[in-house]
Amino acid sequence: LNLLLRFDVSDNELTGEVPVHLFSGGLLDVLDIHGNQLTSFPDTIPKGNRSLGFLALQFNPLEGAFPTNTISNMVDLDHLDLTSTSLTGTMPIELGTLTKLNYLFLADTAFISGTIPDDYENLNFLMDLSLKHADRIGPIPAWFGSFQKMILLDLDDNQLSGTIPSVLGNMTRLNFLMLHRNILLGTVPQELGNLQRMQYLFLDHNDLTGDISSLCSGDPKKHRITSDCAAPSNEIICTCCAVCCDDEEESKDCNIHHENDYFAGLEPQWSTTFSRLDYSTGGIVYEFVDFNITD
Repeated sequence: LNLLLRFDVSDNELTGEVPVHLFSGGLLDVLDIHGNQLTSFPDTIPKGNRSLGFLALQFNPLEGAFPTNTISNMVDLDHLDLTSTSLTGTMPIELGTLTKLNYLFLADTAFISGTIPDDYENLNFLMDLSLKHADRIGPIPAWFGSFQKMILLDLDDNQLSGTIPSVLGNMTRLNFLMLHRNILLGTVPQELGNLQRMQYLFLDHNDLTGDISSLCSGDPKKHRITSDCAAPSNEIICTCCAVCCDDEEESKDCNIHHENDYFAGLEPQWSTTFSRLDYSTGGIVYEFVDFNITD
């Protein structure tokens, strides 16, 4: 199969180990094996694999330590999805060497609790990063402010603490910022008002306070903001929030907001050469067209 360019066996019932021969030379650019029952990944592959750009492993019960000697040698990876796998150990700092990554999804993983690795500061070509429900603690790194290409940053449902860095307001291409369900405190930086492309800003279920009505400028139909602006606590003052939550008495809208427990991902599309078309909401609440959110 040395001439094979793309291999897609997703959403079957494959079991066992991912075959090492798939990475032994050849011209393979796309390997999509998500949605199977694969439990292990090769420990080693030939160094400097220069062909593979797209690796989709999500929704497989992969076990054991992260295959450092395998994935970190895929130096041309553009897309890596490990969502809902069972790999253990620390969140791999070696991913910080894959500087060509545009899409990195590590949501709902089983890595040991820890901070967001500073080694990821090198991944400044990222457009999408999801660390949702990944047991991350500590502050939101200020170096995110230098990620000028980023469109989506999903840090939902962790234990991130401290304040929201004002430098996030420098991420001028950002459309989707999910910071809800953490333990962030302080006021929401007014610099987030610089994010003119913002469509979704989720801030609820934190310990944030203050008035964020200055973020409400522009066409309210083009953005959706959630915060802890519900009575009786009214921790946040917000005149345009689509959903107001409260830690003590959840509203129906807030419950629906959290029941829609979505994971960000990029569903492979042959017709678009595995690139994203857009992030349009199509006018439907919580429905991203071509952005693929799955529950």
